[in-house]
Formats: sequence, structure tokens, C-alpha cells
Amino acid sequence: MSNIAINSRLSMKGLYTSPETKAKMSRANLGRKHTEEAKQKISQGHIGVCSDKNREHLRELAKSQKGVPLSEQHRANIGAGGLGRIFSPEHKARIALALKGKKKTPEAIANNAKARLGFKHTPEAIEKIRLTSTGRFKSQASRDKISSGNKGKIFSQEAKDKMSASAKARYATLAK
Repeated sequence: MSNIAINSRLSMKGLYTSPETKAKMSRANLGRKHTEEAKQKISQGHIGVCSDKNREHLRELAKSQKGVPLSEQHRANIGAGGLGRIFSPEHKARIALALKGKKKTPEAIANNAKARLGFKHTPEAIEKIRLTSTGRFKSQASRDKISSGNKGKIFSQEAKDKMSASAKARYATLAK
């Protein structure tokens, strides 16, 4: 095979590579490691290369995939890929800034509530939450907001009886 272009490298563009050839190429490169210098050169070579073209290509790909349902396994793989991911404080700040002022739609709120329905914290998580909130006090402004939100609430007799019993039990333990 020869390249007819003058002063050009051999291009594989438009040529078909058989599975046997691919396997042979794979075996030849197996275990090959780039030196740190080579890695730096590759990295520098990729900076700014057709970035606008690449972004446009990604947009087109996203459009073509919109509405295509994912299998349960694919969705599980995507979820597992993000588990344990740690964001830097700068990244968190950028995310917070991007989300600031955005209101969730009623459907989104309903979906979130539905997803959390029936969720129970583990005993370890409950203990951790208890320890972190022990000794914390709400500011007066926060307490006023809670108070104004609860004013005018009408409780059923059953609810009043439960609150009464709970308060009596709480005061009985404090008196001891």
C-alpha cells in the first residue's frame, strides 16, 4: 500500500481493517506505556484542537440520542459511575452559582417526593445525624419563621392527645 499524497503520512481514512488485523495491532501494542514526556506532548497536542467542531459534534450526538430509552443495566452503570465522586470546593461553587435562582417545576418536586417516599435512614446514619445536631441552636430569626409557619394550625383531637402524651413522657424523664 502506498500513499499518493506528496509529503504526507499514510492515512487509514476510508480503509477497512479486518478483525484479524485489529487483533494483531492490539497484541502488538499490549502493555505499551507512554513515557511522561510523550504524555505531555500528546496533552499539548490536544489543547484547542477543533474544540468548536467537537462541541458541535457532541451537540448533534446528544440530539440524535434524545428520547432513546436506556436499559436498566445501562442506567445502573451510569449511576455507579458517579458514586463516590468528590467535587472540589471551586467546582461546588460553580454548580451552586449555576443553580441559583432556578425554581423546580411542580412535576420535578412531585418526582423528588415520590423517589424519597418510604426512605429510612440506617441506625448508623441516625446516630451520626444526632451527634452533629446535638448542641446546635437555631437563630432567633429562624425560630420566628418556624413559629409564624405553625401559627393558626388546627390539630385533630388524636394529634393533640399524641402530642400531650409525648410531652408528658419527655417531662417525666427530665424530672428524674
